Amino acid sequence: MPIMRTKDVPRAASLTTFKPNAKQRRLIEDSGALMSLTATFWASILYGEMDIRYTKDVPYAATDGHSIFVNPDAWMAEGWTIHEGCFVLAHEVMHYVLAHLIMGVGWRKSGKVPTATGELDYDPDLMNRAMDYSINAALIKARIGRMPKIGLYDAKLSLEGMEDCVEVYVKLHGSQMFTNPNQPGFDEHLEPSDEDQKAEKANGGERRAHAIAKAVQAHKAADAGELPDSIKRLVNEVLNPTVPWGEHLRTTMVRSAGVPALDWRKVNRRMITRPDRIVYAKQGRYGCGPVVVGWDTSASTDKWQDAFFAEIGGIIEELNPTEIWVLRCDTKVHNADRLEEASDLEAFRTVVNDDGIGGGGGTKFEPVFDWIEDNNIQPDMVVYLTDCMGSFPQEPNYPTIWADVLGARKPPFGQVVRVKA
Repeated sequence: MPIMRTKDVPRAASLTTFKPNAKQRRLIEDSGALMSLTATFWASILYGEMDIRYTKDVPYAATDGHSIFVNPDAWMAEGWTIHEGCFVLAHEVMHYVLAHLIMGVGWRKSGKVPTATGELDYDPDLMNRAMDYSINAALIKARIGRMPKIGLYDAKLSLEGMEDCVEVYVKLHGSQMFTNPNQPGFDEHLEPSDEDQKAEKANGGERRAHAIAKAVQAHKAADAGELPDSIKRLVNEVLNPTVPWGEHLRTTMVRSAGVPALDWRKVNRRMITRPDRIVYAKQGRYGCGPVVVGWDTSASTDKWQDAFFAEIGGIIEELNPTEIWVLRCDTKVHNADRLEEASDLEAFRTVVNDDGIGGGGGTKFEPVFDWIEDNNIQPDMVVYLTDCMGSFPQEPNYPTIWADVLGARKPPFGQVVRVKA
């Protein structure tokens, strides 16, 4: 019973559900009960955030990131017990935890998958397999139930689930040596509903982060021992600091730049334009020369553009560089604007409002660093406002701060500031 995956991803609304009989319900409910006893972290999310529905329209199981669809007759035909059932349910929970289905929406729309070495064409079947290889490796390591024989696992791709799906996708892309096309896997990945997509865009994953935090507490309360390293890494990435993004970014930049001072070589223009014309020095900071801000205008950062714009003014006020260059960039630098102080931001805002932010394509970080070199700029630091989903250059010889609003990727160099817009 092979799983058929196409570019036309089915939606949950297209599946016909039914009310199970006692035998069907018992197998699924007992699988969940085993999870509650042996895998508290996963059970907390299953019963707190997801629901289980019965259908014969999927080979074995499926999820849209909100509901789990099961075919109990297929489970019994394969001879699955509650141990396989526990594993399958935990597998679908992991798709929710990792936001796989939501990320898939963006990849399908753009047709590209950003990786550490550049963008790759998006292949839905290959990505589904990459997700499954990574999840199954983590669950096997965690000893959650028992993986069905048709499950996807390859130690060459992911031994313990420490690799995310994009890392596994890179290994699979362009090579079929690991994929074993006759091994279908056991679940389908459905398109999230419009409501779920809107909710995800509105709260930026806050509900998911809360659910993960609650699951961690439930695991500790059950005295269930240490979570496996792959899950601990995930928890750290999702739950790491939740301080306001502007506060965290400015604190980091001030610490890098030095201590406050007054610079009498420059007049505070806000004070001199007052009716009483107060002549006062502009605030300065020792050791802070030019700062370059990379402003990610790619399609994947669309919902954060207002936050990016607002934060530029805060950078000027708090860090007070001798000059600040704002480079709007997706796959190339479309605009380079030079600002000296916060009052310059109003003119900049007018330009942006008149001309638009620009960009909207893929993501490459190299053009910003190439522009710096081509224009002989010697920045004290570069701050890149981004979701970190793009290709990275070689490490430059000046400090780089990645102000990351997504937390899905770890840059190969620089300081990462996990921020929440």
